[in-house]
Amino acid sequence: MIKRLMQGQVSAMLSAVLAASLLAAPRDAKPTAAEQLAKDVLKTYQTAPTYHAKVTFSQRSVQGRWEQEARTWYSLAIDRAAGRLLFDHPDFVIVCDGTKLRVRDRRSDRYHMEVDAPKLQYDELVKAVPVIDQVTLPALLMALSDDPWARMSGVADAKAVEVPGDASAFALAQRGAGQWRLTVDPQTRLLKTATLIISGAMTGGPSDESRISYEYQTLAQGTKLGDELFAFDTSNSQPVGSLQALGAAVQKQLADSDPMEGKAAPALHLPTVDGKDFDLSDEKADVIVLDFWASWCGPCKVGMPQLQKAFDDAKKEGKSVAVYTINVGESAEIAKQTLKEINVTLPTLVDADTSVAVSYRATHSIPRTVFIVNGKVARVHTGTLPTGMDQVYKATIDELLKTVKKDEKAEAKGQVQGGAPPAPR
Repeated sequence: MIKRLMQGQVSAMLSAVLAASLLAAPRDAKPTAAEQLAKDVLKTYQTAPTYHAKVTFSQRSVQGRWEQEARTWYSLAIDRAAGRLLFDHPDFVIVCDGTKLRVRDRRSDRYHMEVDAPKLQYDELVKAVPVIDQVTLPALLMALSDDPWARMSGVADAKAVEVPGDASAFALAQRGAGQWRLTVDPQTRLLKTATLIISGAMTGGPSDESRISYEYQTLAQGTKLGDELFAFDTSNSQPVGSLQALGAAVQKQLADSDPMEGKAAPALHLPTVDGKDFDLSDEKADVIVLDFWASWCGPCKVGMPQLQKAFDDAKKEGKSVAVYTINVGESAEIAKQTLKEINVTLPTLVDADTSVAVSYRATHSIPRTVFIVNGKVARVHTGTLPTGMDQVYKATIDELLKTVKKDEKAEAKGQVQGGAPPAPR
């Protein structure tokens, strides 16, 4: 009886606690100040009929005693009702006029990508132009994506949290050891800044840090945008149907005008990142690829994983191809750390004094990818694409393999062994 009484008391106590908890917790919890601010910003971007801003982009990285900083700007404009979009970047320009979507690589005015205009929705734009998803654009995500916080942070249920001491800002935790911090104009409820802060846990040391920042200067909100903003000159330009085709056409144009093409490959003797000696004359592959890069070069770090994929595919298919990346002007330690961060395992050489880079004209413009066949420079690619570059590399390798003359192998070996003399500084 005593046992039953005690069980009844415990049951009553549990019921009371449960009831109290249900009464204490409202059905719809009131959002925090940070969550409400994030909702307000998102609503402003998703309901504004038009938006136009100049965006200053900056990136600052600190690794030990190394510090690098880059700064540029781009323009972003959205005309929701007319289905128009402008993304004017220093390397490329994307324009959708409601009928056609066009992309131009700024290195060439001879070609442009042209396809039918997709719906003005983020996922639809990415399908047409994958490059958009390779660079995080906070304002564009907020205006056109259904899940901007998840896309920015890499966390499916990302929530806004407060930034201590700043009521006009909120933060989003980034997958890994990073955090987005966004400051908002209290009057317009539009972004003033968006900064991704990545701590040393991801960059290689407790004192290291990387910051990627966007500063927004709003030029128009809700007002009519002029047609000239979405103009795209096609008068002397040939259209192609994809980014891959555009990349191939531009690279071929640049290669056709490169002064090294057709000349003997300069001599190359460098240490690997592991301290071993490497001499280009010892390489027997039919096509040899040299990719010049540096840790501070963002496009280099975008292009190398795609070169890795092209090389891996070539080896699986049994093609006679060798690929070497060459770090320009940095130490083996910095090179190895960067390769680890971008998951590249290609053989890598260290050109600490840049003497080889000078010989291959790779001191002023990287990434620079040199293809060598029969001892001569057969093709040169300058720059890269955020996506689809592996297909450009593959097409170039396949094309050059057809030009290999087996009876010239011995002569080619002699050419590379002697090599062309290094270019003067």
